[in-house]
Amino acid sequence: MNTAITVTADIALVQPQAQLVRPTFELIASNQAHLNTWLTWPNKMQSALNVAAFFDRANLSAAAKQSLVLLVLYQQQVCGVISFNEFQTNNHSASVGYWLGEAYQGLGIVGLALAKLLDIGFNDYQLNKIVIRTGVGNLRSQAVARRLGFVFEGIVRDNEWLNGRYTDHKVFSLLRREWLQQSL
Repeated sequence: MNTAITVTADIALVQPQAQLVRPTFELIASNQAHLNTWLTWPNKMQSALNVAAFFDRANLSAAAKQSLVLLVLYQQQVCGVISFNEFQTNNHSASVGYWLGEAYQGLGIVGLALAKLLDIGFNDYQLNKIVIRTGVGNLRSQAVARRLGFVFEGIVRDNEWLNGRYTDHKVFSLLRREWLQQSL
């Protein structure tokens, strides 16, 4: 998958590529405080070299069909990332992650990009179940999941060490048959 996946006239998904390392790093650097609220990795991205190494790992993992990381472009600018973090091939399932720079929130970008990723997961990868895990206080992410028909499954306690404390996660899932039913 070396071509852009068109979501709308303004939104596209692309695999990580060398020419997007610098803009991705600049987006992360300018959104450190915002991203650190719910994510553990932003502080590890101290230079463009860290982003380049991540891109290399992501592309190797995609080639091995272990995960799929895609950059989200809005009006041809990197605005975030969306991914299947891990394919569980035996179970025909995957978990999804996503983030946007703060300036790009509230524009419907994540919902549209996630809907496209769900299509890819259920149709191209033949997944049966897609899971989203969000911090219990991450209301925006939970709203995206609910809008796209994900079902709340429960809370996983002390699931992640974040900002010096354990954080509970809400788990949402969507089954292939539910997605197909919505698409009719």
